[in-house]
Amino acid sequence: MVREAVRNGPRWETPDPPGVAGTYGKRVREWTKRELGITFGRWQAHAIDNALRHDRDGNLLARIALLSTGRQNGKSVIVRGLFGWLLDEGRCLPAFSQWTTLLAAAHDAKQARIIYKGVYSDLRSIDRLKDTARLTEHFGITVQGLTLDTVTGQPGSSRGLSAGAIAWDELLTQRDWEMWEALSPTQSAQRSPIMILTSTAGMADSVILRAFYDRLLRLAAGDEKPDPTFYGAWWHSEDPDAGLDWAQIRQPNPALGDGRLMIPAIASEYAILPNDSWRRERLNHFVDVKAQGAFNPGVWAACRVSTPTSPMTHGAVNDSIISLT
Repeated sequence: MVREAVRNGPRWETPDPPGVAGTYGKRVREWTKRELGITFGRWQAHAIDNALRHDRDGNLLARIALLSTGRQNGKSVIVRGLFGWLLDEGRCLPAFSQWTTLLAAAHDAKQARIIYKGVYSDLRSIDRLKDTARLTEHFGITVQGLTLDTVTGQPGSSRGLSAGAIAWDELLTQRDWEMWEALSPTQSAQRSPIMILTSTAGMADSVILRAFYDRLLRLAAGDEKPDPTFYGAWWHSEDPDAGLDWAQIRQPNPALGDGRLMIPAIASEYAILPNDSWRRERLNHFVDVKAQGAFNPGVWAACRVSTPTSPMTHGAVNDSIISLT
């Protein structure tokens, strides 16, 4: 049976894994509220609680977590809360105590630094960390041996690293598998590693995001054997061609109504955005690109074969000539 959305929940979600003993999500949410004054919304709490489920030994069940909503719904807040908690408290837990590196990953440095700068600002606001942490805007954030840094598609930027957690911001910008192939082995020797993938729906060349989206759909539909190491939750509208239908718009935008997203701003987006952009960025659907044919239908219709039932043998080529009339 296909696992679809409950109210304000994801449209598609992977099945619940066996062996769940708890979740670190509650600790992340409590830390974020206590230290940063930020309260996770309902959808954010759902996402982090399910992504950080662990077994009875404290090890994370999911090694990869894909979270997708429309633009500006607060995906980066989830990652900031997780990385801030890991640097401050989470690093002390057995499952993460041997980690040395956290990475904010993106196609280019400017995108990768969005999460980094958010965590930097968050930790600088905590007075008790100022004397025990190395907080630098450009050269890594280190708290008691655990360092947050950025990594990009630049050749060699991920070599020699061993990462416990990697956050991929706007995965839609990854247009080939090179960076993934470079970073995935950095977690092979880690206990309880995780990759957090956040993005809105991508374009035709967003190959990594599309691969995980398609896998999420197969798992949600029961067409693929359940995999507890992969958690996916995708919020999108039921109707990919919905216009300014607020019931449809709320499905991919679970933060609508909690003060983060404003109805007038979204109405303005609709008035100016091309249909494909609206569908992708606000309704959170992929847009398939259709290429023009090499010849128009009229050219193909003009093709004639003089003897269509005759066998095409070497000696009969001249009897079956394709001509354009």
